[in-house]
Amino acid sequence: MNYNNQMIEGCVEKAKVYNNNFYRIRVKDSKNKKYTMVGNAITIIEEFRYYRFSYYTKIDPKYGESKVFTDIMEIEKNEEIDVVKLISSNIDGIGKATAEAVYKALGTNAMNLLMENPDIINTIDLKEKKKELIKEYFTSTERTNRIMLQLQEFGLSYKESADFLEQSNKRVFDPIEKINQNPYELITFINTIGFEQADSIAKNIGFRPDHPLRLENCIYYHLKKSEESGNSYMNYISLVDKVQRTMQLSLSKIENMIADLELSKSDDLGYIKHNEDIYLERTYQVEKYLPELLHRIMNQKTKVIEVDTYIEAFNKDSKIPLSEKQAEAVKTALDSNISLLTGRPGAGKTQSLKGLIYCLEALRLEYKLCAPTGMASKKMKQATGRKASTIHKLLEWDERTKKFTRNKDNKIEAEFFVIDESSMVNMFVFANFLNAIGENSKILFVGDTDQLEPVGIGKVFKDMIDSKAFYHTHLDKIYRQGKGSTITENANRLLDRQPLILRQTEGFIEDFFYFERNNTDSVKSCIRGLIKEDLNNYRKSKGISEFDTLKDIQVLMPKREDTPLSVKEFNKELQAILNPKNNDIQDYRGFRLGDKVIHLKNIEAKDVINGDVGFITKIENKSIFVRFDDKDNDIEFKGEEINALDLAYSCTVHKSQGSEYPVVIIPIVAEDTSMLYLNLVYTAITRGKAMVIVVGDINVLNQSLYARKEQRKTKLCRFIQDKFNIKVEEQMTLEMELSSLSFEWN
Repeated sequence: MNYNNQMIEGCVEKAKVYNNNFYRIRVKDSKNKKYTMVGNAITIIEEFRYYRFSYYTKIDPKYGESKVFTDIMEIEKNEEIDVVKLISSNIDGIGKATAEAVYKALGTNAMNLLMENPDIINTIDLKEKKKELIKEYFTSTERTNRIMLQLQEFGLSYKESADFLEQSNKRVFDPIEKINQNPYELITFINTIGFEQADSIAKNIGFRPDHPLRLENCIYYHLKKSEESGNSYMNYISLVDKVQRTMQLSLSKIENMIADLELSKSDDLGYIKHNEDIYLERTYQVEKYLPELLHRIMNQKTKVIEVDTYIEAFNKDSKIPLSEKQAEAVKTALDSNISLLTGRPGAGKTQSLKGLIYCLEALRLEYKLCAPTGMASKKMKQATGRKASTIHKLLEWDERTKKFTRNKDNKIEAEFFVIDESSMVNMFVFANFLNAIGENSKILFVGDTDQLEPVGIGKVFKDMIDSKAFYHTHLDKIYRQGKGSTITENANRLLDRQPLILRQTEGFIEDFFYFERNNTDSVKSCIRGLIKEDLNNYRKSKGISEFDTLKDIQVLMPKREDTPLSVKEFNKELQAILNPKNNDIQDYRGFRLGDKVIHLKNIEAKDVINGDVGFITKIENKSIFVRFDDKDNDIEFKGEEINALDLAYSCTVHKSQGSEYPVVIIPIVAEDTSMLYLNLVYTAITRGKAMVIVVGDINVLNQSLYARKEQRKTKLCRFIQDKFNIKVEEQMTLEMELSSLSFEWN
């Protein structure tokens, strides 16, 4: 145990208190690095306030590393980063060094001093030209400066004030009046402000604890938090309990206030009460609308297609003929307006899809292939040899309007649609897709319900299966990967809650093996060693082809940030190994020439999508140029566009879904126990094509066999059954229940 105390200053983003004033908190420092800390406090630790912590690092043999704070002191916010960034980015000709000199001379109140008296810049030792540029900027923005000062008096930071003022100019409203009327609207306009901070501002300007706006926004806050976990609604009793705890009013008072609000008639925030559950109105409308769309498509008149001849022709032409069950899946897809195809990895979904495409082309039917993410659509394209796109690209997402161009008034005309990785599609994207497809179209949804659920609300694919309203073929025979492979076998053992086959071996010929390490530091050290030299050194000594450490190896993590072993932190360590900084390598905003990067947004104009991975080929004139996979040209990113890039030496399991990599390395540590549920580990394992390496604690891994994430709360299955007049016991499905797995090796 290390008792050498260290110091950290930062903003408490989250604070959870347990018995005897024991806290678990998340702190963000001035460099945006986040720390999770625990400890006892004699005072109340409030979220969104700034503190100085004295702490020591404790290393537990079982739970790994944790930071324990011993002393705590509230401090004023350090705005150095905001001040430097805002001066250097808003004033042409002023760089970071000059902005830092201004901050050093004027301190944390620099922006306010300059706004009140621009001539104060003359007291700082700067070149005359620099002084004139700064003075001219603050003199020409007198009205703006006055409003900015007023906004900061509410407790907003300079950056938050600037963002809110920009929004007010775009939407034409008085920002000061807006806050005085309803401070909770700040939550809508500024993504860094949550309910707690808006509530604090409301309290300071005189809002009563039982103000109706406070209640409405508290309800909205908890419903939104529930939606962020994928739920479409909250149980009324649970919602009232959470609201009561947040507002610190009596339960009876809360219930009476809710009754007075008449939830189902709220115009501003749109609540709907359905039986004993509460929805946000837009979510309720979509969940009720989806069954209507599905019912309309199912009842459209479409062509009757005879395909036996084409399936026979495919089997003659293909090296791997369709099995009886796979042929059945193809027939079902072509016979039905909506059909579902599921199966574990290696069961033949891709081969079935190839057979389907063969038939569609032989019949000269126009079809579209798509998937939820860029990586999934690329995998689909590689597997089928045919063009595939993301759903967003198919529906022509407009980044400016934040809407799809394709809709019920501008439909996509095709006779057949295939959506792969359907379990990843959330409720809103599903509804937009169904709304935009042309009349008389057929759809095949393909997926694996044992993988992760969508990012966003709902579990539409699973609800469609559970409803028994659609024809569903489940492939249950495993074909993929050569004799002796353990990747697919272990994936299936995991789902069957059987112990995994873990070969602790000095060799790297096996396709699935395990290094036992019992704390975070030793896990990181092992992974660094494997990537840097151990894996390829062994293969080289045995005359086996080496892996490309940049292109072939992918580390998959449960969390992006907030833990010692997170994507954000470990990417920096891997960058130092795989692309170290030196005088010969260009460096800009944390990126280096040759870095492996991932793009985090859809930008139609640049033809790049969320999940695209590539390498930095050039850095010049404050621009970064990236060559993405499957592209023949470099894409330029500059200014704010660079914020959509991130290092990609490691990524989250969620981000990897729909992709495959030659080598996958999966760290398993105690700090991630809350995230290591069965579906996440299963998804990580099934990303590996040639090799999977698990590094970590065997006990934590075994716990994941029995850990399933809490089931999402949706009513879509019931709504579909109601629309299709299906009783729970009816079986309108072609599904054959999985009874046993048989392995045949091709």
